[in-house]
Amino acid sequence: MDPDNSVFLTELRDRCNRLIIEHNGEEALDINEILDEIVNGIVEDASIIPSSVVIEIEKIAPRMLGVRTRTLRNVRRSIVEAWGPALGELDRCLSIADLVFSRLSRAVFVNGDVLKQKDPRPLPGRVTGAYVKCLLLLGLYGKSCGIVTEIVSLLREGLPDAALSRLRTLHEHLVIIAVLADDHSYEIGEKYEDSAVFENLKQLKTEQGALGRH
Repeated sequence: MDPDNSVFLTELRDRCNRLIIEHNGEEALDINEILDEIVNGIVEDASIIPSSVVIEIEKIAPRMLGVRTRTLRNVRRSIVEAWGPALGELDRCLSIADLVFSRLSRAVFVNGDVLKQKDPRPLPGRVTGAYVKCLLLLGLYGKSCGIVTEIVSLLREGLPDAALSRLRTLHEHLVIIAVLADDHSYEIGEKYEDSAVFENLKQLKTEQGALGRH
């Protein structure tokens, strides 16, 4: 079935979008609680899902839940048997990477004055040169560690497609890191920072415009 033709998914999307717009960032949003409330509301609405379908779902849901639970246990057992040692080594490498990140962060902020002196084009009121390069590299490095953590978790749960998607994001980060690390003029890092600022401003204006229309 095409998700675009699903009455349930269309209603779910519309209700979520309407709720998020009405919320407008005023307080913390518990998305799990809200989704549960919305889904139950859709299921209980006979104009969206006929009562006969709801009754049939209630009959088969416990059995399907049991099947899914057993399948999940079998998948996890197979992963542990086949990939447990490899994932364990990956976790170990990630722990070392986190340690390196914490020490590099401390070194950058403790010895910031040394980095700030390596600035061929100093600008008043702005962080440029070697300092901005190190901050960008640290940020990308930290995000990469987080992405690897997600990949490990997805692999343990038997979700290779989702893990592959995050792996592509990790590859993008590593490419950017390699380019920035090889730039000894610091120009690419400064342009990358400027680009990120303008992208954030563009996104902010888009979100403000969307809220203004509602």
